[in-house]
Amino acid sequence: MTTERYEPFQAYQTFERRPLDPECEQRLKGVTTSTLAAVLAKKGYTDLFMPGLTRVAGTQPMVGLALTLRLLPDRPDGAIGPEDNARNPQRIAVEGVRPGDIVVVDARNDARSGVLGDVLATRMMVLGGAGIVTDGA
Repeated sequence: MTTERYEPFQAYQTFERRPLDPECEQRLKGVTTSTLAAVLAKKGYTDLFMPGLTRVAGTQPMVGLALTLRLLPDRPDGAIGPEDNARNPQRIAVEGVRPGDIVVVDARNDARSGVLGDVLATRMMVLGGAGIVTDGA
């Protein structure tokens, strides 16, 4: 009988990402969130939003490709430590940011969850990220 070590980390696969067409981007900036939600619902995509979001900066609409990250509670059975930067999912996600991307972080609606600190947020801006959407802090 062999015993396998539990491996909690699964790196996402990379895939070819085409940039958002500038004309499409401009058109989407004129569409309301409720209209987008209604169109997606008609196509069968429902419950695709984070409730209770509040704008904390900026006044312009954000339109871009979403780079998604989901945060889960710490696990004592082999969780990646903060010192393991090469395998830290937040760092990997931020390093994947391309100009115009919007980082969307599901933090389980936990306002105590710090999703990106100054260093990662600054790195995202340097890489050309357009914004962050999160239900955490």
